[in-house]
Amino acid sequence: MISCRDFGAYKGKNVKCYTLKNQSVETEIITYGGAIRTLKVKDKNGDFVDVVLGYDNIDSYVSNGGA
Repeated sequence: MISCRDFGAYKGKNVKCYTLKNQSVETEIITYGGAIRTLKVKDKNGDFVDVVLGYDNIDSYVSNGGA
């Protein structure tokens, strides 16, 4: 499954967040530098766990150097 939503705006341009998901993995990638916002994989119990320290909004990416 692939979906897209608005994530915010930077310098007058919309930033999108794309979600790619299947049975084993889910990731969110934003169009601000192609940053990986989340990467969720299954733990030993089969529950999805996020292994990326992404931000919740575009302002946080901008103020922290995109990292």
